[in-house]
Amino acid sequence: NIATSEITSNDLFSEPLHPGDLDTPDSNLGEFDVDNEHPDSNNILVVDDDPQTLVSLFLSLKHYNLSNKVIIAKTAEAGIEQFKERDFCVVISDYRLPGMDGISFLSHIKEKYPDTIRILITAYPNSVLKEEASTKASVKFFIEKPWVSKDLTKIIQQIEEINIK
Repeated sequence: NIATSEITSNDLFSEPLHPGDLDTPDSNLGEFDVDNEHPDSNNILVVDDDPQTLVSLFLSLKHYNLSNKVIIAKTAEAGIEQFKERDFCVVISDYRLPGMDGISFLSHIKEKYPDTIRILITAYPNSVLKEEASTKASVKFFIEKPWVSKDLTKIIQQIEEINIK
């Protein structure tokens, strides 16, 4: 069972999740480390207002054993604040967020941090939304909710091909 009380009590997590943050039998759960030679260059930001999605994505990314630090935020505004503190190579954002929506957020990231790979998660996939995300925010990757691990696997493989790992 996931301990969501800590997750829902904060608007922003500036540090990665630690094994004690989750009530899970997975003894291999841990945080991602940052590559010491390139500090801040391998960070991944996940923005979603749903604590279950945040934890699920964290655990899935952990499964790939990437040398990245995963930071999570519950709003686009909190995500923007994280970009002021560190660099990110990848940002994964939900489309529907309180306040600024995911496309507006990713468009802002494109403008300010053009080298960051932008991924949109949505439960409302359609060609108009995908076209808008591609045009306004140069989103290249989409994850449809409910997502399955093979969707994330495919995206991680594509990202690895462009040397993000």
